[in-house]
Amino acid sequence: MATTGDVPNETIAQQPTAPPPQQQSGVDLMTTEEAPAPTQEEKLCQIIRRTFDLFDKLGTGTVAPEEVGTIMRYLGQFPTETELVEVVIRELKDHTAAAGGGGTHSITKSTPIGYQQFEKFMLRCLKEHEYDPDDSETLLEAFHLLDPERKGWVDVNQMRDYLGSGHTGFREKEMSEFIEFAQDRDDDENTNNTRLYYEDYVAQLTTNVERHIDNLYRDMNKRE
Repeated sequence: MATTGDVPNETIAQQPTAPPPQQQSGVDLMTTEEAPAPTQEEKLCQIIRRTFDLFDKLGTGTVAPEEVGTIMRYLGQFPTETELVEVVIRELKDHTAAAGGGGTHSITKSTPIGYQQFEKFMLRCLKEHEYDPDDSETLLEAFHLLDPERKGWVDVNQMRDYLGSGHTGFREKEMSEFIEFAQDRDDDENTNNTRLYYEDYVAQLTTNVERHIDNLYRDMNKRE
């Protein structure tokens, strides 16, 4: 069948014009109606899908298990490393096994996570606020355990030991980024760069997280 691009201009000019709207049939009118606006859940699924696809480099509809924590944090959920390994990944792999019909014995440590399983899990997390980020007061309380004198800073080696203890959600890359940020402060008394100013970090972190989440879900929160 020829397309419009195959028809000479003069032929197009001779085509009869469409009848006025009142002369069109009811069927024709129905084709011009706008599709219903997506629901809040559909908008949420679109955001989850776009984010998931950023990490699905090969377009297979799956991601590696080690990417799940990063995707969740991008979407505004912050499980600790322990929760990620013992709860999140385990549940996702159970769902993957059930969907595949092969049983849990067919699932290995490197088995990729499928989108359908992730979407269902992530929708629940977001709706029930299962892993919402801690507020600044909660974060500061955690740092105060390492700084009982409330100096506003802790030693870099002390902080590295704490972050590597498994009690936090920090991986090696995130630990290095945190230390780099917290050390990035002009201080004549900190010539050896051994002090980490966690109060600055907490303020910056909470601001960045709030701004990112607001921007990410802005369209979803618009009036239908």
